[in-house]
Amino acid sequence: MKSTFTFPALSACLLALAAVAPLTGCGSAGPGGSPPVPLAGQPVPLGPGDRLHITVYGQDLMTNDYMVDRDGSVALPLAGRVQIGGMVTADAEAAIRKKLSKGIVVDPNVTVDVIQYRPIYVIGEVNKPGAYDYTSNIVMINAVALAGGFTYRAGKEAVTVLRGSEASEQRYRATQTTALQPGDVVLVPERFF
Repeated sequence: MKSTFTFPALSACLLALAAVAPLTGCGSAGPGGSPPVPLAGQPVPLGPGDRLHITVYGQDLMTNDYMVDRDGSVALPLAGRVQIGGMVTADAEAAIRKKLSKGIVVDPNVTVDVIQYRPIYVIGEVNKPGAYDYTSNIVMINAVALAGGFTYRAGKEAVTVLRGSEASEQRYRATQTTALQPGDVVLVPERFF
């Protein structure tokens, strides 16, 4: 039986495969991909555990330090709960201003300043696992350094970042330069010999 497969056909298949291979990495990152990297200088969304200083000019009773609750809201005197979770500070100011202008304060002027973001967590094969204060532009290797560095058993090439709440948690493979956000969990696994 004579084969109908010829060298030109094999060459054409290999050429088509070589042309398509670079495109397989395109598209949005899913679980296991690279996390969306926050751009330097971009505001970070507020979340549960963030400590804020909210100033309502001319209203000393409302001007105070607040913590974002588990449901993403803050409780302001007279105004009640205002949902600000997931918003940047400018949007939070607008939401508070809108709530206060409903008969509580005439033409409210509001500022929201972040005192402290929720911490990042570094767990697994590091010398001092635990919670560490978030600082702007922190990357994975800086977080590991805060945690005392890798142990000798650390799987340095398989570090994972967990981002989001339990209901919407996303897992990403991290490189040394992966940017972190408040609330991220850096998981350093044990390597297999």
